[in-house]
Amino acid sequence: MGETKASVAEWKEKRDTKKLEKRAERAEKYAEAIVDVALYSALEAEKAILAAVAARIDAEAAK
Repeated sequence: MGETKASVAEWKEKRDTKKLEKRAERAEKYAEAIVDVALYSALEAEKAILAAVAARIDAEAAK
């Protein structure tokens, strides 16, 4: 995704569908990867929250 705005504008002007299609495919793959990372992070956050709650319960029970 290192295209410049000028490059993309040129591709649009010239109707270079091959380059525009490749750009779209790269952008879609990147977005998909970022969603995967976000989902993984959310699951890890949920695990951390549950571990923190369990630790707090243990600490309170020991009082």
